[in-house]
Amino acid sequence: MDEKKILILSEYEKELNNQKYLLKIILYSSEKLEIRIYNPYSNKSICHNKLFSIKQLKEISKSFEIYDSLQKIFDCIKNILDIGKGSILLKEENIILSLNAFMPDGNKNIINFELNQNSLNKDEIIQALSERIIQLDNKLETMNKNQNNIINDLKKRLELLEEKERKREEKEKEKIEKEKLIIRDILNSSICRKEEIEFFEEEFKKHNEFYNKSIQFKLLYKATRDGQGIKIFHSRCDNIKSTLILISSKNGSRFGGYTQHGFNETDNEAKDDNAFVFSLNKMQIYPVKKGEVSIYCKSSLYGFKNTIYIYDNCLTSNSNTNIGGYNNYPTQRYELNNNEENFFCSEVEVYQIIGI
Repeated sequence: MDEKKILILSEYEKELNNQKYLLKIILYSSEKLEIRIYNPYSNKSICHNKLFSIKQLKEISKSFEIYDSLQKIFDCIKNILDIGKGSILLKEENIILSLNAFMPDGNKNIINFELNQNSLNKDEIIQALSERIIQLDNKLETMNKNQNNIINDLKKRLELLEEKERKREEKEKEKIEKEKLIIRDILNSSICRKEEIEFFEEEFKKHNEFYNKSIQFKLLYKATRDGQGIKIFHSRCDNIKSTLILISSKNGSRFGGYTQHGFNETDNEAKDDNAFVFSLNKMQIYPVKKGEVSIYCKSSLYGFKNTIYIYDNCLTSNSNTNIGGYNNYPTQRYELNNNEENFFCSEVEVYQIIGI
């Protein structure tokens, strides 16, 4: 029997030795049935109690039926009344029928009939039984509808939560992928080696902007990839805060500088107390002197005041200069470029520094 179907259980009364006994059939599942015989008028109610499996009962007895629908129990009652055979809980001149209906939600509903045979004919009895069963049928239908509405509502809520979670996961995944790309930018640098990245990270974390944050490097400009013209540099790097410039010269020197202020060809000079220049060869940082001009920029060059200047066509022109020896940054003259003032760039890379 399908457990999901409505289970109809019957209770019968019989008189033995001038004692009235009730036979009660209780179905716990589609596999097991309990039969109780008891005297409802005695202090000792249960006289016999045994648990059977459905399979056993089918093999040993044909004296009772278990119904799995309201229509089947009604058809049975109607048939008994029609053909005059069988018994339905006879008590004196009244017909008493007690049905236990176990609802899909686990609750039990009891239908009790007590019909006077003298005042009702067979058709009226059938009509009364039919009306009671229809009432319960309607109640079951309403309950099923309510349950279906609840289930459908829960499904919709679950779908919304799943969609929300899916979008959150996609967003998180997209964020991680972007971060991976940004990190990979500096790892693919032809100037800065992998083990030298911490050299910058430790310095950036001294600034409030990056304190207690993960440092990411986003590549803005690469001379060998984007072009050596100064206009290309300005188109990609102007008005972007927290900019790191890496330079490699053809004599093997690797150096550069950082500005939180950023470059703009119309600003010319700007102060930035967080700016610094550095030598990767020496792994040394030279912070700007507080209050001094830190960066210098115009349409023909960009760089760090009185220290590093990069000119147009930086890869093919030796106009680029490494001066030093001024108050702006505490470097010796020509110190950053192996004691040579002018140099050809073999590469220039510009990164935006991002704290997340």
